[in-house]
Amino acid sequence: MKPTKSQTTEECEQNIGDALKAARLKKNLDQKNLALIAGIGVASLARLEQGLGSTLSTLIKATRALGLLHWIQTLDSASGFDPMELLKRKPARQRASRLKKNKVKLNEKD
Repeated sequence: MKPTKSQTTEECEQNIGDALKAARLKKNLDQKNLALIAGIGVASLARLEQGLGSTLSTLIKATRALGLLHWIQTLDSASGFDPMELLKRKPARQRASRLKKNKVKLNEKD
């Protein structure tokens, strides 16, 4: 089921958990082995699959271990957000600068 704007946060979390569990089972992995491969706790993985909330780090580690990191990268490319580009940008102007008065040098010999 695709997430919609009318879904609650809990429903979206449950959908993501269900998809992650289906991907894990498709690869014939139990929670203990996936957690070991991903470097996360079994309880964290179980909570993620149950839609009970988790950290972004846990989600990324689990999707990477399943070879599904493109799920996360799809979100990133859809937003057009590039963190490196953000670092290269100049900070936004906070206030206008003063106008500089043109100093006219008078020739003192005249």
